[in-house]
Amino acid sequence: MNSSFHGARDASMIVTLQAGCKQRLESRYSLIWLTLLFLGVLAITIAQAPITDNDSGSYLAMSSFRALGYPLFLKILSMKGFNLSGISWTQALLYAAATAVLVRVFVLRLGILAGLGIAVGLLLNPHLTRYQFTILTEGPWMSILLLWASALVTLFYARAHFIQHAIVLGVLTGLAFAVRPASLAMAPVLLLAPLLLYRKQTPRIVAGAAIAALVAFMATAGLERGAHRIVHGESQTDQMAYLLFARSLMIEDSRSASDTAFPRLTKALARDYGQVHKFLRRETDIRVRQFLNVRYEAIAHFAFRPPEFQSIVDNANGDEMKVLRQFGVDRILANKTAFLVRGFEHFLGMWTIFRVSTPSGAAALQEFLGRHGSLPYANLDPALRPDISVRPLAVVLQSGLWAAGAFLTLQMIILGGMFLVRRPLSRTSLLNLAVILTVQGSYLAIAMLNTSIERFSISYLPLIYVSLMITAAQLAAYFWNRFSLSRTSAENTAV
Repeated sequence: MNSSFHGARDASMIVTLQAGCKQRLESRYSLIWLTLLFLGVLAITIAQAPITDNDSGSYLAMSSFRALGYPLFLKILSMKGFNLSGISWTQALLYAAATAVLVRVFVLRLGILAGLGIAVGLLLNPHLTRYQFTILTEGPWMSILLLWASALVTLFYARAHFIQHAIVLGVLTGLAFAVRPASLAMAPVLLLAPLLLYRKQTPRIVAGAAIAALVAFMATAGLERGAHRIVHGESQTDQMAYLLFARSLMIEDSRSASDTAFPRLTKALARDYGQVHKFLRRETDIRVRQFLNVRYEAIAHFAFRPPEFQSIVDNANGDEMKVLRQFGVDRILANKTAFLVRGFEHFLGMWTIFRVSTPSGAAALQEFLGRHGSLPYANLDPALRPDISVRPLAVVLQSGLWAAGAFLTLQMIILGGMFLVRRPLSRTSLLNLAVILTVQGSYLAIAMLNTSIERFSISYLPLIYVSLMITAAQLAAYFWNRFSLSRTSAENTAV
């Protein structure tokens, strides 16, 4: 009986603690003190001088190749007198505020442990937080992503104002697109989220929410596209043309050059990129192939063009974008299987970002370089002259990422199957399914049409944390209910 008393007392203390935390976070001032607290954590753990990257200059110069969202953010802050240090601290402040919003939503909806877990993941992972002090889109984009995740959670638990919450989600998706066009891969969730909740809402509200979210997204994204045209006029660059050309360049074309859209360009690329294709065809280690895929596709975006390229463009009335786009589409459509294989390798690469930092991965790359020596076009990309080193935590980090990917995939299959066979699912399970589909769908979209560089994978880590914390909250609730039932049974037996 004494143990039952102590168990009841401990349970009561936990319930009281959770209630107290939720009551404090319901205050309108909670976001202020949480933001300051989280900014303090960033200041202690990761604060550093602004970091610049090879891509930073194009954002600072408002290049027509870039979406306008981030360059405009940089321009406004610069006009206000902010130097790079001030910009990086502004990014850190936005990240702290967005984290505060998500943590508050998690605590109120899923419990204090889930909120604490998401805070630890977002604030103590240097792979995420260092981007807040880097002049790249990843900093502000991740802040938008955290707000997006908060809006998604709020939508799934909404009992009223469902359409208004859907509009907020659509606007945030548009903002994400304005900063990084690859965020277009998140847009299907604007239809998926209301669809998943069709048993919880009336058909009219579900349809209205889906339409409202899409309209809000297109309006917000359209503002960026319109402003981009006003700023850059006809000089704006078609990013998709570069992406299609770069991906097609990594595909070995089996056709005769005369059967292609640009015979001269096809012959030139077969001559100049033939050794790269040979590497990809013969190399059996998937990690080395992923390394080559990423580096040579990155070169194909801007750095490499065969000597004949300019005359080919001149013959096409100087329309470089038309040549890149038509060549890419023609080559991809003629080699669909190779395109899918390359995309699948990129998708695996999205989950294998520490591929050549583990002992076995580093050894495989060293052996490859030992066989082939200096790689072609190494002068165009310093990463093709790698300083091979083993990171102490690479095995742990890579194993953890693989485990998370496998676990999310298993959950996606189980929850998706249950939804399709019309098994009842809680709002929490449906929310988790939407988050997982967003991660996997975004990774797949990037893998098929973009280069799977490490930072593209890292930038979606917040959503992976969200899914894992949702699962942890569900498991904690399950075991808590089991504990409560057993405790009640023991108390009744004692009485």
